[in-house]
Amino acid sequence: WMAAAVCGYVNAANEKKPKKNQTKSVLTIHNLQHQGVFSHPDFLSSGLPKTHWGMDGFEHEGALNLLKGGIQHADKITTVSPTYANEIRTAEYGCGLEASLQYRGADLIGILNGIDEFSWDPQKDSALTLPINPSRPKAGKNACKKALLNEFKMDENLESPLFGVVSRLCDQKGLDLLMEILPQLMAETHANFTILGSGEAADEQAIKELSASFPNRIGVNIGFDDGLARRIFAGSDFFLMPSRFEPCGLAQQYAMRYGSLPIARKTGGLADTIRPIAHGELSPNGFLFSESTGKDLWKAIQEGLRVFANNRKFTQLRKNALSQPCSWEQAARQYLQTYNWTMEDS
Repeated sequence: WMAAAVCGYVNAANEKKPKKNQTKSVLTIHNLQHQGVFSHPDFLSSGLPKTHWGMDGFEHEGALNLLKGGIQHADKITTVSPTYANEIRTAEYGCGLEASLQYRGADLIGILNGIDEFSWDPQKDSALTLPINPSRPKAGKNACKKALLNEFKMDENLESPLFGVVSRLCDQKGLDLLMEILPQLMAETHANFTILGSGEAADEQAIKELSASFPNRIGVNIGFDDGLARRIFAGSDFFLMPSRFEPCGLAQQYAMRYGSLPIARKTGGLADTIRPIAHGELSPNGFLFSESTGKDLWKAIQEGLRVFANNRKFTQLRKNALSQPCSWEQAARQYLQTYNWTMEDS
């Protein structure tokens, strides 16, 4: 939202230029939840024309809303995944701006984020105990799993499935769903968990208390550590992302790049990058669940455990994940095409 007002300033300047000399703008939305809301007096001191106020400009519910103004004034609008582009036109995900996004729907394009494949390379990552070969991942994954269990001072049991979490601890990320079912998972399965994250104090405390109850099976590190995050991606068998919404999501792409199968909610970029085994996909690479409930997350984890028990099937899904395309190359072509479309509309 900090940059969104530029679209309005550009259009104000364009009013004084002939059409052929006018500047075009493309606004990219990451997370619609953050909008930049201020007062009407702030608008009056902004230098924007008074005609830019109102329902087709920067006004929203009587306040100055910078993101809404950008949406109204941009020539094209992109966001970070095709599914999120559709979701934000609905009341459930639109954060109050769905009417503007529906109005601009013909100019709204979803382009999936990529990741830096050079920085995130399991064959060359110095943070890992042993490189992971995508075509023969077993030795590298086992070595990384053993080292991760030792790092968290957990039981060194390579036969039990290990679930990883690297996340902010906030409502969006849905980790409360995992906290809800963890005691049952401890009682009824042989799964282990490594969790790295920080956020709401109450969530941090709840996770630490659960870890204290099961110190050999739940490892927790409150904070952020890039090297440890990489070791969790590399050492875990499954990676959990029970997000209530997720514009794109990078962590599931990092996890697959390092051979950890994602278990995630079917939303935003998670739905666009994960091919679930349950839907008859030719090359499944993970698991998706639909409803934001502990019950649905439990079902998805149970499905993962069944696959883990079938070594041949689990190995094939892991190889599918490791071969998932995730570079910026395709996204760059789509952005270039969008910029060209914008200029052609001149």
